[in-house]
Amino acid sequence: MINLPFIRELAEGTLDRERFNFYVQQDALYLVDYTRALSLIASKADKAERMLQFLKFAEYSLEVEKERHDSYMATHAIKPADRKSISCVAYTNFLLSVAALEPIEVAMASILPCFCVFQKVAEHIYVNASDNNPYRDWIDLYAGEEYKQATDQALEMTDVMASRAGETTREKMKEAFVLATKMEYMFWDSAYRQEQWIV
Repeated sequence: MINLPFIRELAEGTLDRERFNFYVQQDALYLVDYTRALSLIASKADKAERMLQFLKFAEYSLEVEKERHDSYMATHAIKPADRKSISCVAYTNFLLSVAALEPIEVAMASILPCFCVFQKVAEHIYVNASDNNPYRDWIDLYAGEEYKQATDQALEMTDVMASRAGETTREKMKEAFVLATKMEYMFWDSAYRQEQWIV
């Protein structure tokens, strides 16, 4: 991931503003459906504390992450995107279908890359970025302690569920995690290319 042009140039502070704007527009749309997926997972939880934790994740996604995106767009006079990119459609539809149709263990595994990949990439960028990096606010948000704590909690809960699951379920969890990780890659790459529909 860290070798993607989008990530490398973001760390360097040289990423073209139009590419970052495209990313923010698409991520704002992504976060709405990601929140829906988190809420669906919460509804499947067998324990109240697990349900509450996923509802807190959903709240953070809308109140902190999407609010930051909306604020950025307002500050830079960027209009919200009219529709999702191809990669955004693929990713959000995957997350929602898994959250709705698969067992909770598989659904939990599918949302982990959004936590883990973002947090690890942001940590890498944070270490390598200069103080005057124009994207410092975004870097600080995802490399911050609050986001790391949320990532650790999501990982811990998923590990617990995996330890209690059968071999078939664990294999499906792995497949969902790998596919969602690939979609994270596609999402960033699509922002760099400013991916457009053919028609």
